[in-house]
Amino acid sequence: MLLGDLSPEVTESTGVSSKRLRRSVRVDSAVNLLAAGEDHGWSSDTSTYVPTSDTESEALAVQSPAVIDTVAALGPVVTDTVTAPGPAVTDTVAVPVPAVADLNNDIITVQPAVDVGLISELERIAEAHHAAVKGLFKDQVPLAPRVWADGRQDLCETLSYFRAFQGGTYSTNGVVRAYLVDSSGSARDFIDNTTIIARAGGGFSLKDDGTVGLSKDQDSGRSALKAARNAIKSKTPVVIIVGGLYSDAAVKFPRTYSVLGFFKLTHLWCERSGTHKLWKYRFEVLRSDMQDAWWLSNRDAQSLGSLPPPVVQACMVCHVDSPQVNLKMWTCLNPDCKEFWTIGSNAGRYDPRFVKSYTPWGALEQENPFSLVPDITKTSDAACTTACHSWEATRGLVCPKCGRCGARVHWTKWVCGGCRFVLELPHEGVRADDLFNWSNPLPTGVPTSFDTCASGVQLEVFYVHGYRVNKWTLPGVDGFVAHMIASGGVVAEADGANWMFEDIQKDQDSDLERRYNGTGGQIKGGILCNHFTANYGMPYKFLAAATTKSFVDAPRAIAVARTRMNWAAGLLVGDTFQEFNEILALAYMEKNKIGYHDDGETGLGPTIGTISLGHSATMSLRLKTKHYLGQTKSKIFVDRPPVPGCAKYEERLEAFNTLQTLTRGTKEYSNFLKDTPRKLKLPATGKPEVSISMRLSHGDIMAMHGREIQEFFEHAVEPIAESKIRFALTGREIDQTSLTPADQPAYTVDPDPMEYDPVAGKVFPKGEYPGLESPAPIF
Repeated sequence: MLLGDLSPEVTESTGVSSKRLRRSVRVDSAVNLLAAGEDHGWSSDTSTYVPTSDTESEALAVQSPAVIDTVAALGPVVTDTVTAPGPAVTDTVAVPVPAVADLNNDIITVQPAVDVGLISELERIAEAHHAAVKGLFKDQVPLAPRVWADGRQDLCETLSYFRAFQGGTYSTNGVVRAYLVDSSGSARDFIDNTTIIARAGGGFSLKDDGTVGLSKDQDSGRSALKAARNAIKSKTPVVIIVGGLYSDAAVKFPRTYSVLGFFKLTHLWCERSGTHKLWKYRFEVLRSDMQDAWWLSNRDAQSLGSLPPPVVQACMVCHVDSPQVNLKMWTCLNPDCKEFWTIGSNAGRYDPRFVKSYTPWGALEQENPFSLVPDITKTSDAACTTACHSWEATRGLVCPKCGRCGARVHWTKWVCGGCRFVLELPHEGVRADDLFNWSNPLPTGVPTSFDTCASGVQLEVFYVHGYRVNKWTLPGVDGFVAHMIASGGVVAEADGANWMFEDIQKDQDSDLERRYNGTGGQIKGGILCNHFTANYGMPYKFLAAATTKSFVDAPRAIAVARTRMNWAAGLLVGDTFQEFNEILALAYMEKNKIGYHDDGETGLGPTIGTISLGHSATMSLRLKTKHYLGQTKSKIFVDRPPVPGCAKYEERLEAFNTLQTLTRGTKEYSNFLKDTPRKLKLPATGKPEVSISMRLSHGDIMAMHGREIQEFFEHAVEPIAESKIRFALTGREIDQTSLTPADQPAYTVDPDPMEYDPVAGKVFPKGEYPGLESPAPIF
C-alpha cells in the first residue's frame, strides 16, 4: 500500500499529514504497520515491490517508466541487526519499508529498514536522557570547577579565551574560541556528560510575560555562525562555559559561571522554533577519556560512540545531506529547501544515535591545546621595570586556592573576592627620566605643541613662567579651555612633576582602586572602571563612588599638586577664581582610558584643573551629541541656543528665537519642541568633530573654565600608543552645601595652607617665603 492511502487512524497517530508522510516516513509509523499485521508489498527476496491492492496497482500504473524502474531497482533492504547498549534485545525484527512514490513530483524516498528492538531501546535511552537533563531532581556536581567566576567582568578580564562582555559567543580571526550557555536557551537544549546541544545567539527578545523568546529568523550569514562553521572546518577546540542559571543539565552548577573545558564543535544545523528558524550547535568533549570532566552525572550512562552511527540522508528535493537529529523521523535541515523541517513544531526527543555519536579528530584530541588556568605572573616581560603597569598586569587572576576569577581592583595587589587570598604584585616604580626618549625628548627650551582645534575655535598662544600656554575660546559658549605645556625646567623643579610622579608611586598602601561605575546594566557583577581612583578633600562621586580621605592623610604629592593647580587656575581665571577643595587622583595603566563625559555635576564650581604625570595621553573635546544634532534621543528639540559648528545652525537659531516667544509649560511650547525636529529635518544620527585635541604630557596643566563648557561639551582621554603609566590629578571646587548628609566628610576641609612661587620654583607654607606675592594675571 502507498503511505498516501493510510487509514485516518494511522495518519492521526503520526501527527503529520499524509502529504508529509510521502516525503519522509516516521519510524513509529512503520512500527504501527508491523503491529497491525499489514502486508507491505515486498516479495520474499525483498528485491521487488509487489502491489497488494487494486488501488496500488492503479497508482503505480500512472507513474512514469522512470519511476517504476527506480522502484524496481531499489534492491534489498538492510536487515542486519545492530546490538545496542543496555538490556539485551531479544525480539529484533527487521521491517522492510516500501518506497514512497510522490505522485505529484515523481519523487521516491526510501527509508532504511526498521529494527524494532533498536528503536525501542533508543526510545528508552531518549526518555531516560530527557528525564536526567530536564527533570526536577539534579545530581550535585561531584567536583568543584577548576575555574569559575561570580561576575561577567571577572570572567572576561581573567580569561584570555573568553572576552565577550555580552552575548554567548567569543570569536577571534573568524573562528569560535569559547561559548557561554546560560539561562535563556531554547526548549531542547541540554548538557550531559559528553554532549552539549545549544542554540545560537541573536533574534531573541523579551516577551510580554517576561520570558525570552525568538522573535525573528536567525540569519544564516551572521558572523557567529560563520565563525562556528570555521571552527568545525578547522577542527578548533571550543571552551564551554556554563552559567549558574542554566537548568537543562543533569547536574546543578553551583557558580555564576563555571568553565567546563574543551569541546569539539561537530554540527551546526537549522530547526524551526514556532514560526521562526533557529540555528543549533552540537558539541562533544574533546578528550574521550573524560580526564578533565568534573561535572559528570551518574544518570548519563551512554558514552560517545556506544550507539549505532546516526542516520544521514540526502534530501530528494535539494540533494543536501542531513543527519537524523530527531528520533521520530528524518527531515531535511536545509533552511532554503521547501522540504525543510516538515515535522512540525513537536519535534520530540533528539535521536540518541546523533547525540552520542563520536567524531574522531585523531591526534588533535589527545591533549588540551593550552591551560584553562592562565597565569599573568609568568609573562615573558615580568622582570621588566614597566611590566607591573602593562596591559597584561591589569588583567585578573585565577585564585590558586579556590579557582575564582577576579578582576584586579587594587593598585599594588590582587585580592580574591572569594577566599580573600592576597597576592602582592611586583610594583617597580618608573623613573621620571624614563618618560623621555628619542621620539619624545625632554623639552629643554620653550616646548612645542601637538594640539589642534577645529575651524571657528579661537586660539591664543603665549609663554609664561616656563609654560607654553594654548588658550581656546569656543564660539557661542561662555568660558575657555587652556593647556599649559611644561618645559624641562618646570618639571625638574623641587616638588615639581618629576618628584610628584616618583613620590606617588612609592605609596605601597595606595588608596587607588578601581570603582564600580554604576552603568553595568544587565552585566552580572557590575562593571569596574578601567582606571584606578582615589579622592581627597571634599567628597566627589564622579562616575564611581570613591572613598574620600582628608588632605592631611593624603600623600604629599597630592597636596603639592593642589597648590600648583591653585596657582595655575588663579593665573588663568583671575580674581574670581575659588581655590580647589578636592583632588581626584586617576591612575592609568597601559591601554586604560576614559570615555566621553562632562564634569558638570551639581555643586561643582566653574573651574576644573588637571595636572598630568607620567606618559602622554590625548584629551579630546567635542560638542555633546544632542547639542550637535539639535534633538534628544526621543526626538525633542533642544531648548538651548545652538552652538556654531552644530548641524543646521542657522535654522535652529531661528527656531530657538521663536521658542523664546512662547511660554514654557504651555501646550504650545510642548508641541513646538515635538514638531520642530521634523519640520527642520534635523539629523537623527551623527557624531560631531573634535573641537580641541590636546596632547597632555608629563607636568602639563589643563584648565576648563565656565559652566557652559560642561553643559555643551564633553571630553575623553586616551593614552598614546607607547603609554604605560599615567596619573591625572584633577582639582575642583565643591560646594559643601550640595552634599547630602550621608556624603558630608567627617573632617574639615581647610583652605590650601601652601603657595607656589614660580620664580623660585618651589612650594612653601603660606607666609614663610619673604616677599612672596601672587603674580598678576597675564591676560
